[in-house]
Amino acid sequence: MAEDIFEYLRRSPPRCLAAFGAVLQNEFEKRHVRVAEFEVSCGKCKTAKFDLGILARVWKEGTETSEIGVSATCSECGNRETLFDGTRFGYDGEHDHLAFLKGDDIESPLGGDRAVRVRVGFTYNIETSELLEHAAALNKSPQDFFDWFHVLTPGAEDWNSVWEFECA
Repeated sequence: MAEDIFEYLRRSPPRCLAAFGAVLQNEFEKRHVRVAEFEVSCGKCKTAKFDLGILARVWKEGTETSEIGVSATCSECGNRETLFDGTRFGYDGEHDHLAFLKGDDIESPLGGDRAVRVRVGFTYNIETSELLEHAAALNKSPQDFFDWFHVLTPGAEDWNSVWEFECA
């Protein structure tokens, strides 16, 4: 039997987290949907608090914009990295299905004016065997073919989802 996607995620997070420190915090399965959450830190100074921004892009044909990602700026050293970009990451990004949204980012703040700890979640709705087929066809890792991405920040009693993106 093929390895489960959690085995791949325990070894390495999806490539969108390459510029960050990432520690697997939570993994669960519910009705054949698998979710993994990573807490992130700055890849340069290891600080775990960020100011977040929403990235949007204008469609190639027209003036309509779509939110496509999230940026994270370290509260300590000021290093800014893209945490997620739907045109590059996730199932659709890996298959270049959102090419009509490629262009310059329009950035706006996400959340309040305080730096926050950040967790990101990846949802896998297809079987690991199918993920392995997509990965082999494109010479990529199966954990990069997630179909939902979400950003969580601490709330009063638990982590709250503050931004989500359907990737497939």
